[in-house]
Amino acid sequence: MSPSPRMGQRPRSVRRMAQPDLQGHKRRPRGPRHCRTGSRRGRGDVKASLGLVGLVGLLASLLVLVTLAALLVPVTRVAVAGVACIGAPGNNPAAAYPEQRQFVENQTWWTPGPGQTGANQGHVHLGACIPERETLRTNFAMHVRVVMHDNPGKGNYVSMVFKGPSYETTVQKLSVDGMTCPVGTCEKWLTFTGNIASFQQAGLQEIRFREFTPEPSVNGQTREMRANLNFQVYVSNGKARADVTRMPWLRGKGWYTHTLYCEASLRDVPIPDGPISGVWRPTVAQATHSTDASLPVTHHTVRLDPNFHASPPDGGTVVVDGNGPLAPAQLAIDTTTLANGTHKLFQRADCRDDSLDSSNRGVLVVPFVVRNPEV
Repeated sequence: MSPSPRMGQRPRSVRRMAQPDLQGHKRRPRGPRHCRTGSRRGRGDVKASLGLVGLVGLLASLLVLVTLAALLVPVTRVAVAGVACIGAPGNNPAAAYPEQRQFVENQTWWTPGPGQTGANQGHVHLGACIPERETLRTNFAMHVRVVMHDNPGKGNYVSMVFKGPSYETTVQKLSVDGMTCPVGTCEKWLTFTGNIASFQQAGLQEIRFREFTPEPSVNGQTREMRANLNFQVYVSNGKARADVTRMPWLRGKGWYTHTLYCEASLRDVPIPDGPISGVWRPTVAQATHSTDASLPVTHHTVRLDPNFHASPPDGGTVVVDGNGPLAPAQLAIDTTTLANGTHKLFQRADCRDDSLDSSNRGVLVVPFVVRNPEV
């Protein structure tokens, strides 16, 4: 049992009440010193609290002002300094690149040749502004265009492959989302990002783009069409140098079930970065793909500025045309017969497949700029 409080003392549990002072005014009891609002410590705490609240309020006000200013200022597209891509389509996603590029295209056709009555599955095109033989020191973007023309197949994906003397690595795959175009012409753009560190070596390295399109079966046989574009770049990434030496030139390869590869190439590299005048002498070839069971090239053609999608098709100006493969040959193109501006050097190798009663065709299209003195 707790002891009773002494006479004249209040129990601790009793609340202190206001007591009158000598003038009859009631005054409140004094609490502990650290709780008194008039004490030095109490005043300091209040000032600190008010200062913190004021600082928070000021920061909030500044944040509101910055947000309002951002909303009021119109957003504009920042222009990136660079070099325009030669021959780029008008809807190319980039207006310029850090280095000189050309829009180079590979095409694969599966169409009947003379005397053939087999399936016609149209074209697939694979093109991009490529930094061919340019030096890459940082990561880079590649905008790739896929075009299908009168093609009933369903596009699967496009892969970007890095290749050196001792390695070949698929570094990125992007889906084409089942793109199909049985009648007319359709296109789709894909953006690849190249990581300079993904090249296992430095020096002259190769980039390959491959597109895969499963085609409708014919007589129960599964068919597939592929487009392939190969080119080289100089890589500066701090790794040991080891240059590509196997077929180090620009190649456009058509691929189709059973026929396999059908290839056109530009051996005179690099592609001209500047305007051409007088006689241009590029070296081209359309040789049978000799590293596998690909069927032989049965016809070759080299033309200037054709448009086979036009109605009727425009065959352009024929430079060389004949049966069989085209051994490496130096052309003589008189640019004075052409208007100043951008033109296309078109090559097509045809590989006839009589067992499938149609023909695989590999196409390579390279742009060039003509600038002769005005007469």
